[in-house]
Parts: sequence; C-alpha cells; structure tokens
Amino acid sequence: MFENIAVPASAIMEAKIARRIRILPLPKGLVDYLHEKYAFAKGKIPAGSYGVVEYDLPSCVSSGTIMVNRNVPEDVVYKITKAICESPEEVHAIHSSCRVFDPKVAWKDVGGPLHPGAERYYREKGYIK
Repeated sequence: MFENIAVPASAIMEAKIARRIRILPLPKGLVDYLHEKYAFAKGKIPAGSYGVVEYDLPSCVSSGTIMVNRNVPEDVVYKITKAICESPEEVHAIHSSCRVFDPKVAWKDVGGPLHPGAERYYREKGYIK
C-alpha cells in the first residue's frame, strides 16, 4: 500500500491493530524524481513512528497548499498569505504534521505557480530573492 498522508495517520494506526505492519522507505531515486517532477518535498518518516519505524525513513511529503483562482484579487491573497505566515503557532497547532510549517520556505514545492499576491508577500519578507 502507498499512501501520502501525514504522520501520525489514523489509517496506519488502525491497520496495525489488525496485523503486523512494516513501513518501507522510498528509494532515494524515487524521492528525487517525485520532488523534481511533481514538487513533492523530500522528507522522512521519523524513527519511532507507529512503534515500528526503527530509523528515519526517506519519503516524500506534500505541503498543505491553499489554491486560489488566478482571478482572486492580489490584495486578498496577499492578506491571506500574511495572516497565515505571521501566525505560525496557530498553523502548528492544527496537527502534529504541521509543526514543520516555516513561513520562510512555505512558498517552495507547491506544485504550481504562486499567485501574485502570495509572491508579493514572500518577496517583501525577503523569503524569495
């Protein structure tokens, strides 16, 4: 089974109740390919996860991405981006997988072009050079 879900995931924890499980790493070449071709970020399944992961396992991660229509006004998207990026503690509190949210790199690996309003915010902050 392959599933792109956040750790800890209830589906995995439930599967573990019914049977023994083993979580496998993705090959580095595959992680690199998925990063370059489809904007999956490079990540890991941390040691200790689910009580069966003995060491950090290479994997892909995908970021939570807010998608907006290109016709949404620039100032609206700018304000949304600013509100999220200037309240990282609130993002971190959503789910344990969100603890890695970092406004400085939130614009990377999103799988498509940034809306001009979001890009403006990241440039003003100096995150995009």
